Amino acid sequence: MAYVICLLVLFGLSACNVSVRNPSAIDDAPFFKVLPSNVSGKQVLLTYYGADASSGFGTIYESGEEVLFTFGEDGSLSSTDQLVLIDDNFEIRDREFIWVDEANELEYALSVNPLGVGSLKVSSIDGDFYGQFDVVLEGVEANNVSNGNTITEQETGGSLLPATATGQYNTIFTDVQEGSPFGEGDELLFAFFSAGPLQLGQQMFEVDDQFDVRGSEFVWESKVNNLEYAMTLTEDEQVGEIAVYDLQTGEYFGKFEVLERVPQ
Repeated sequence: MAYVICLLVLFGLSACNVSVRNPSAIDDAPFFKVLPSNVSGKQVLLTYYGADASSGFGTIYESGEEVLFTFGEDGSLSSTDQLVLIDDNFEIRDREFIWVDEANELEYALSVNPLGVGSLKVSSIDGDFYGQFDVVLEGVEANNVSNGNTITEQETGGSLLPATATGQYNTIFTDVQEGSPFGEGDELLFAFFSAGPLQLGQQMFEVDDQFDVRGSEFVWESKVNNLEYAMTLTEDEQVGEIAVYDLQTGEYFGKFEVLERVPQ
């Protein structure tokens, strides 16, 4: 019995080491498959631009048509004003969230930006592009609509990242310290959003939905991996580096340095 327990303990430790030392493991973990917090649970009014249903191309929308979509907290996508459930869950492909409408043989691909919903592309299930939905901008100041309102500082706890720092960054891990969950040269994609969330990896694992400001650092806490990410800005308010600490002890593990900012 003791031998079996030892094996289980050793296996558990080995699995943990693989999952945290190899950042790509983040992309494969099924329990990380959630919508970003600035999209999840939102109702967004979108306008369709593209091929018309009357053209016979297979789409069910007319160019200029407005549709209210709900991005469910459970991962579902619904056409809310038509009371139609499009799909009860999504897949992630090339940094897009994909839903399949089997009844109409359509595929919806959502791209997100620092404020939330970017665009919602509509294609056939065979990959033929029909058009896309864009956020209705009339009467609002930002390209995200949540029940008709823009994101404000009040809704995000009063703190917003500088617009110059938002976006996606390819980074590399350096200055490795003993006990670090990352190795020298490990590369990882970071996504910073104005409203607060920090996401990692191609699968957009959300570390934390809001940051704290401590001195000159923006700090996110990952309770899943017991890590703290502290980002500092350059003089021109670009992302400088992201230091990694033990969440409980504050021990410094190393830092991620920016390789490039991913073009939008």
